[in-house]
Amino acid sequence: MTGYLVRGELVDLHNCEDEPIHIPGSVQPHGALIAFDGDLVVRAASANIADWFGSTPDEAVGNDLGELLDTVAADAVRAELARAAEARIDGLDLTIDGERYAAALFASTGWFVLELESVRQTNLPLSLVRNATMELNQTSTVAATADAAAAAVREITGFDRVMVYRFDEQWNGQVIAERKRDDLNTFFGLRYPSTDIPAQARALYRRNWLRLIPDIGYAPAPIEPHDLTPDGTPLDLSDSTIRSVSPIHVEYLENMGVTASMSVSLIIDDELWGLIACHHYSGPHRPTPAIRNTAEYIGQLASVRLGDCVRNSERQRTTELTNLANSLGDILLANDHRPWVGLLAEHEAEVLKLANASGAAIRIGGEVVRFGRIPEPDVTWSVLEHWSADDDAFACDHAASLSSLAEPHADVAAGILAMSLSGDRDDLAVWFRPEQVEFVDWAGDPYEKEVAAERPGVRLAPRRSFELWREVVRGRSEPWAGPEKAAAYRFTRHLIASKVRRDREVLSVADDLMKVMLPATLPSVPGYAIDAHYAPDGRGRVGGDWYDVVTLPGRTAFVVGDVAGHGLRAASTMTQARNSLRAYLADDPDPARALERLDRLLRSMLPGELVTLVVAVLDHERGSIRLCSAGHVPVLRVTTGGSARLGAPINRVLGVFGGPFEAIGFTLDADEILLMYSDGLVEMPGRDIDAGFALLEREASELAAAPIAGWTVRLAELMAGLEPHDDVTALAVRRS
Repeated sequence: MTGYLVRGELVDLHNCEDEPIHIPGSVQPHGALIAFDGDLVVRAASANIADWFGSTPDEAVGNDLGELLDTVAADAVRAELARAAEARIDGLDLTIDGERYAAALFASTGWFVLELESVRQTNLPLSLVRNATMELNQTSTVAATADAAAAAVREITGFDRVMVYRFDEQWNGQVIAERKRDDLNTFFGLRYPSTDIPAQARALYRRNWLRLIPDIGYAPAPIEPHDLTPDGTPLDLSDSTIRSVSPIHVEYLENMGVTASMSVSLIIDDELWGLIACHHYSGPHRPTPAIRNTAEYIGQLASVRLGDCVRNSERQRTTELTNLANSLGDILLANDHRPWVGLLAEHEAEVLKLANASGAAIRIGGEVVRFGRIPEPDVTWSVLEHWSADDDAFACDHAASLSSLAEPHADVAAGILAMSLSGDRDDLAVWFRPEQVEFVDWAGDPYEKEVAAERPGVRLAPRRSFELWREVVRGRSEPWAGPEKAAAYRFTRHLIASKVRRDREVLSVADDLMKVMLPATLPSVPGYAIDAHYAPDGRGRVGGDWYDVVTLPGRTAFVVGDVAGHGLRAASTMTQARNSLRAYLADDPDPARALERLDRLLRSMLPGELVTLVVAVLDHERGSIRLCSAGHVPVLRVTTGGSARLGAPINRVLGVFGGPFEAIGFTLDADEILLMYSDGLVEMPGRDIDAGFALLEREASELAAAPIAGWTVRLAELMAGLEPHDDVTALAVRRS
């Protein structure tokens, strides 16, 4: 045999994941099935009704349900149709010709389906159920609850072996509790691959709490004359408890030596968590409906207790790690005055414990602190390339599956957890875990199906071997649990809060420094009117922009400068450049020679600092202006008739290459404005700088006739709005 025909389609281990187990077209013979319409007219039935009620399906179809059963039973069914249209109804007790039947009723694909099973008298001591309930209610761990459930179900049902089987994230299962006959070998601790219970079977386990195969050697009772419903599709038996089971599953059980089986679902938060699996080895075994209902009750109670245990354990772990994260937050809060790299380094153990990690790295504002063992940055980034742009966090426990660079580093970074500290992820925190070399005991080779599929001539059938098969798993870390990820996230929020506080403090100092450095008032220059404006960027960061108006003997110097960067360091460099330039101009008012001296100072005293400058020195007696620019954006001459960039040479940036520096001379016409500004006025995200220059020329010209007071503020608003994306500095000088 290489497979099984199901409705004309060959089903084997290549496609058993797609086997239509919900439409088998037959039922197990310990029950009978009757399908009928809303008028109680029989449309189909299982072939074994002839043995139960004396009529074949062909004889029953087209007749009233009362003629097949009796009118009393039919009236009892009719009374439940409205409820059955909403959900399956269990526990209907029918008496037909003096025989008791346990019945169930549900709707399916335009028909109603009635399942019947003869009732055998069973004495089920109430003390047994009461004791089982008390045992389960007193458990406080997953292991204890699973063991109590296995013990109760075995005692109630009489199966030779009862196991509690828990699924992992990949749907592999592990036996976590077992009660059995003393002569049977144990399955406790063994694992079973996800392929043993395909996805469509798990979906039905989630839908129905209990499944029973009282005799795996049964002969199916087909649904006749056919099971095609009014819309032409096969009758869906997803809600049936007597439907035939997959021939592949039957052979799987035969290979295990099982003669009868039953399973009860364990469902937590509406998701399939595991199974109570019951096996019998000594022939058919059919617990009565009452016993099965009790077993189902045990499964439901165990599900509640297991859910409580899982949630309590997670809650305790979450509380512990949350307290640790908050404690680190308190340390950051109390030590905002200390460099955070050294501060965090003192608490390496706590940072690692947060995520149960062996290594970590945190980067904020270009500074990095490292803890424990971590891989090279290129290894980390090769994995983080798979980090979705929509997620604040990233977690993986098999880094080598995402990047070949990570494979040789499994002893350090098999698992990676990353949290973003900024929108662009320039700032982030990353934790690392080594591989967890694991010896996994499987009930047979979990790869047997794949091996069979690759070998020509090998018979495709369910697994035959259930002997202990040990696998060594490498390259994977322990998965990142919810409480660990939550604690890491909380810690990163504390880091962000600390960074904001520190940035505010630096901003406050820089802002105070800027206020001191900018002129408190603009001087009066006969024949000229002056206006100036400075604003930090839209995020409130003070940068290195500044303007200055320096009164000299017989002259006035107008300055606009820009230091690369933002914050206290840029403001400090700006202060030194501004004060030095003032001194050089006081000594020699020629702007080119002043810039040459400032360039030498920067290269010797502040190497690496980049400064651009434009200086215009007005001679009061002559009315002429000498202007020199060092790497700065061009100045404008603005009139109501138009604006034009002044054709001055743009010399090299200060602090890098050295002079010489060239200056030009010119004279402003009456009502003409000399506009000096920083690049923040013309640069904006999404706008080409040439387009920015063109816009500035147009807006300045249209504003040329406006009063000079507040002129630069209005121009800045027209150019970049009220919240510029960079520092904005502008200085305007109008000749009267």
